Amino acid sequence: MSDKASCSGGDVRSLHAEDDTAKMGENIRKMKRRKKKKRDEEKEEEKEKEDEEKHDDKVIEVGDYSNMEAPSSLKTLCRYVETTLLPEDKILQFRIDKEVFGG
Repeated sequence: MSDKASCSGGDVRSLHAEDDTAKMGENIRKMKRRKKKKRDEEKEEEKEKEDEEKHDDKVIEVGDYSNMEAPSSLKTLCRYVETTLLPEDKILQFRIDKEVFGG
C-alpha cells in the first residue's frame, strides 16, 4: 500500500467534528451571554421606568410666578428652578423658614 492509500479520511473528519463541537460550544456560550445581557438590560430598563414613575408622583406643576405676592428673591428662585433645574431633570431640595412667608 502506498502512503496515500493508507491515509484515511476518518481522522480528518474526526478533527473536523471536534472543531465543530468546539465551535458549537462557543456559539452556545455566546448565545447564553447575549441572553443574560438582554435580561440585564431589560431589568435595568424596568428599574429606570419604576424610578421615573416614582419621580413623576412627586412632580408639582409649575405655574406663572410673575404675579405672585412674594419677595423678589423667592421669585428669582422660582424662575431658576423653571429655567435651569426642570429642563435638566434636576431636583433642588431645601427648607424655607415660615417667617419668609410672613407666617
